[in-house]
Amino acid sequence: MNYNAIYLLLSAVLLTTGCDQQLTAEQETQKQQLIDDSLNNMVFIEGGTFLMGDFGSGHDGKSTLPYSVGKDNKFVHDVTLDSFSLSKYRVTWGQFNLWRELTGQPLTDRYEFLKTRDRLKDWQASIQDNYPASADWQDAKDYCLWLGQQTGLPIDLPTEAQWEYAARNRGQFIVFASKDGTYNNGREGGEQLFATDFSPVGVYPPTPLGLYDMMGVGFDWVNDWYAADYYEHSPEKNPQGPEQGEEKITRGADGSFYLKNLTMNRYPTPLKNRNIPGLGFRCAVQSLTPVQPVAQ
Repeated sequence: MNYNAIYLLLSAVLLTTGCDQQLTAEQETQKQQLIDDSLNNMVFIEGGTFLMGDFGSGHDGKSTLPYSVGKDNKFVHDVTLDSFSLSKYRVTWGQFNLWRELTGQPLTDRYEFLKTRDRLKDWQASIQDNYPASADWQDAKDYCLWLGQQTGLPIDLPTEAQWEYAARNRGQFIVFASKDGTYNNGREGGEQLFATDFSPVGVYPPTPLGLYDMMGVGFDWVNDWYAADYYEHSPEKNPQGPEQGEEKITRGADGSFYLKNLTMNRYPTPLKNRNIPGLGFRCAVQSLTPVQPVAQ
């Protein structure tokens, strides 16, 4: 599928539905900083072919049993991806709320709700500017498309296949998207072994590709609709997910349970979710060439 054609079509829709309001000089500076930071955080990931799905049961030459308990990832299949870039961090509340301000949108109901949770201190703490934003799928999609509109680059949410390929260090048989492929995703210094709590982005060590928080501290929205049997019908080249559906897919995990943190897990998630933290996202550049860094 032609990513650039998709991008141009969606950008045209966005231009008619979500243009920036008149900005002050300070807002223009903040906007440019947001754009520059977003581009500088892009990690280029060279494309390739990998075996997508639960690669246990002997597919990886190691485990004779499946790694995961889900049934929707057991049809292991070859996927070939073009090169792309993926943000090393999830979008933070500071970035997300600034985007809403720049585009004339109010703070989300979820943000306002979490702000009042004085009896749930970790929820209340999760809305600090350097924590990952918790968003509905459409807001996540719109943010990435807006970023693409501002930069002239084909920016969107990653596909499910791109997310798994990146989490598995370009499709290697990696079970956990941590610094060393093990369940231990400890902070530098070792004072905490695993990302079980809500934390600022980038607190835990990155994967070998340089991606943060692909395991623990929340989920990532991806572009694809969910279908339990999609893997059985998926095209090999750059799969985009089903054409329609009722739920989107989230990837990653909240860190609360060993089996929930596997790189091949997929979660059907309503587009509009409950007022809870942990539903984050990161953007991808659907381009075969690396994003050029912006001088700071």
